[in-house]
Amino acid sequence: KTMSLFIKMTLVALSLVVVIAPVIIFLGKPMLYLISGPQFIGAYPFLLVLGLSACLQIISVSCEPLLLSVGRPRTLITIRLIGTAVLLIAMYAMLEYMGAIGAAWARVAADIVTLCMMFGASIYVLRKIRTKI
Repeated sequence: KTMSLFIKMTLVALSLVVVIAPVIIFLGKPMLYLISGPQFIGAYPFLLVLGLSACLQIISVSCEPLLLSVGRPRTLITIRLIGTAVLLIAMYAMLEYMGAIGAAWARVAADIVTLCMMFGASIYVLRKIRTKI
């Protein structure tokens, strides 16, 4: 039951990303122009990269409740701390070479690491639960 709920939540999150990503890509620039005016159109690349970051975070939305519900808050905190460490290291490295857009890409890198670790921990927990039954 836990696995099917996890899969359903993950599929809902993926469906949301399938809707949000094209909106950001195709309507992001016109909406930015409409809301902020021509002086902020240079922010569009940041909108794209940080939109990708948001999509990665949305995908992992089912992992956090799963880990908490099975009594793994320490695992969750460890994953978050590692993700933060990756963010800080990536920002330090990318800001110097890429400037502000580097900070946005650092966020994406940290989100990818966090996403992989969240799903890894979730799959591990689900397998453990399944073998107990």
